[in-house]
Amino acid sequence: MKHGRIEVVDQETLVSLLRHVPEVVLNGCKSEAAGRALIEAGVDDVVCWATLCSDLPGKLFAEEIVLKTQPPPSSPTSLRKRGRDRGTQSIRRV
Repeated sequence: MKHGRIEVVDQETLVSLLRHVPEVVLNGCKSEAAGRALIEAGVDDVVCWATLCSDLPGKLFAEEIVLKTQPPPSSPTSLRKRGRDRGTQSIRRV
């Protein structure tokens, strides 16, 4: 927000900022076009919305993504590559 107004980042800027990130979650309504642009720019995996999404489901989704992608508190942090094919690029509908 700037001066009490929501600011929107255009798709070109979003792709420029995130194209080197391997995994991106776009938790915003109708973000599929931006997700596809990120895939075309080289992002391995993108989670996005093809539809409108009200605030509560979006909030719950974001909370679950954070919980499910955090390593367990007792596990050591590791930077090793995951055991999946990094050459596969996709947008998965769930």
